[in-house]
Amino acid sequence: MKGTTTALLVILVLTTLLLAPSTASADWFWNAQLKVEGTPVQLKWKVNNNDAGKALLGDEDRYRADIRFSHPKEANVMVVSTTTPNEKVQLNPSAALSITTQGVQFKATFRVVDLKEAVGDEVLVWVYANGKLVASGSGHLKDDIVLSGVIPKS
Repeated sequence: MKGTTTALLVILVLTTLLLAPSTASADWFWNAQLKVEGTPVQLKWKVNNNDAGKALLGDEDRYRADIRFSHPKEANVMVVSTTTPNEKVQLNPSAALSITTQGVQFKATFRVVDLKEAVGDEVLVWVYANGKLVASGSGHLKDDIVLSGVIPKS
């Protein structure tokens, strides 16, 4: 019993340490959800506050993101959800991309613009597939930030 209690305590402490930084910093980011050939994909982005190097809660109304997700014409891709009305995802079938033995090729283009009282300029973007990072990048407001890669087969 003592070993089980100790193991649970260790898990609880580690979980608290892993979650605390994101909660304490009050970071926000957006997360459009896609399905690519059945694989869950997240398109994440955030704008850093110039003063603190982080985004702040309540900033979500200050920005709009237009995301173009290009994929092979023959791939089954759908938007599952977006997390804010200010986030739009456009799917673009492309003959230049293909499905390979490794997975589905993609190109994601993020353009984030300020709507009112923007407090940051640096934009960070990520593409996750099955919870694993497959591409990341950064740029600035009003820039096209382009990520390319392969969504691994599930």
